[in-house]
Amino acid sequence: MKVPTTIVYLKTEEAYVKGHPIIIHQGGSRSGKTFNILIWLIMKAQTEWENKIIDIVRDTMTSLRSSAMFDFYLILEKLGIYSEENHNKSENIYKIRNNIFRFFGTDDDQKVRGPGRDILFINEMNGVKYTVYKQLNQRTKELTIGDYNPSDEFHWIYEHILTDKDCYFFKTTFLDNDHLPSRIINAIKKYKDTDPNYWRIYGLGERGIAQATIYYNWSYTNKKFKEFEGQEMFGLDFGFNNPTAMVRVKYHKKGIFMEELIYKTDLTSDLIVAELLKLEKAGKLTKESSIFGDGARPEIIEDIRRAGFNIRPAEKEKGSVLRGINFIKRHKIFFPKTSLNLVKEFRTYKWKVDKDEHVLDVPVDLNDHLCDAARYALNPVSCNIGKMGVLKGGEELFGNI
Repeated sequence: MKVPTTIVYLKTEEAYVKGHPIIIHQGGSRSGKTFNILIWLIMKAQTEWENKIIDIVRDTMTSLRSSAMFDFYLILEKLGIYSEENHNKSENIYKIRNNIFRFFGTDDDQKVRGPGRDILFINEMNGVKYTVYKQLNQRTKELTIGDYNPSDEFHWIYEHILTDKDCYFFKTTFLDNDHLPSRIINAIKKYKDTDPNYWRIYGLGERGIAQATIYYNWSYTNKKFKEFEGQEMFGLDFGFNNPTAMVRVKYHKKGIFMEELIYKTDLTSDLIVAELLKLEKAGKLTKESSIFGDGARPEIIEDIRRAGFNIRPAEKEKGSVLRGINFIKRHKIFFPKTSLNLVKEFRTYKWKVDKDEHVLDVPVDLNDHLCDAARYALNPVSCNIGKMGVLKGGEELFGNI
């Protein structure tokens, strides 16, 4: 079975034949960057390369598993060449003929500074630190490939990589991907009307406007939810075609821990209750847990309450959105690496930008479901956070993160 390719595949081959040691693909959403780079790597290993070590990396192993690594094995299946015998699952290694593919997250310092390789592919390159890139690149013998969405106006990629005369740079958009269904094309085109900056980045593949980003105050933590003391709360944003999203938080004045619990489409009231029961069985919440739901859907809140859960509507009075955002911005936010959708939303949550590129005090109402859920849980009015006072042990824990 053939796997359809796009111009990304052709441009990667062109740059490789010309002898460029660095190939950088910048592109908008669904332009086919990652998928086609992976196809190219697989085909080189299958037909041409001998005894190569190819490393495929991203900022964390968790995010790599759900993106490039998932696509890699999907392509092998579609080509009909996947073999269990060639797959070392415990070490995240796959062998194609005598070529070895290795997968790891760049948060693993031992692997970043460990043995080198012949070929390097950095997926979502703008999520990797420049110091990490230098360590990886200097241990790469032949070729470094990187891809990314240009969501940052200023980044080390633009300053240090694209200015290198040996770098081959190529830009793509969703219009370069002939294999996209019309539903996805129409969804991307809607960005043009909802937010010019989002359209600029994910539609046109152009560099974004940095000042439009709402949240910069977050980072990963390896600590578990139970290790934090503090006031535990839950936020729940309802959707159907859009995801229903649920966040668990622990609040302390020194920091806020957030964990993604639900992010699913097509959930009716009874299915939401079923998800909550699963979380209860898993020990993630109890019937007594404080849940704050989207007040615009009182009928769903009532169904959940009848199922025995302690849910109430979050306050949505005038000014509550800005007040909630500003409250979150005043704290340090910590995520586990497993909360992929939560991290993605916080990275891309933007203020609206007008036609003259002036940033407005209005968030873009797009891909903000977990952001809204977090705000419902942490809204000072709905949760009376101001009345909680100092939480025993919390300051000490958060101070040592």
